[in-house]
Amino acid sequence: ELCKAKLFEGGLLEDWSLHCEHMTICMGPLSNPQTEDNRSVAGTIHSQIGALRVGQTFSLKVVSVGSETDVKAVGVVGCTSCNKNPHITVATAPKQPPSLSNFIKKWQVVPVHDQITLRGMVWQRGGKR
Repeated sequence: ELCKAKLFEGGLLEDWSLHCEHMTICMGPLSNPQTEDNRSVAGTIHSQIGALRVGQTFSLKVVSVGSETDVKAVGVVGCTSCNKNPHITVATAPKQPPSLSNFIKKWQVVPVHDQITLRGMVWQRGGKR
């Protein structure tokens, strides 16, 4: 649904890689959340993430879109994250890593009538979904 949504002006280029599979909550285990850039994790965020359980479901609302030359992503709300801008990487240019979405500087708000809700599930990279 997210990859088919017409959220990006001009659409997605045909040779780009689609991702759309996750929003990063934290690096490392939920019981000891870390950030990708080694910032400290505030106590409240640490507690909220520590309360999450693998398999737990939740809703994410797409509230913004962001892009740079080689990456497109959507900003989301609905689950605590260590990321400065919680998001889902939608697509990347050929041979570009999805982590480029962490460097998007400009985010545009999606009008309320165009916002979509996604269902998510907590899982750990390398673990079972």
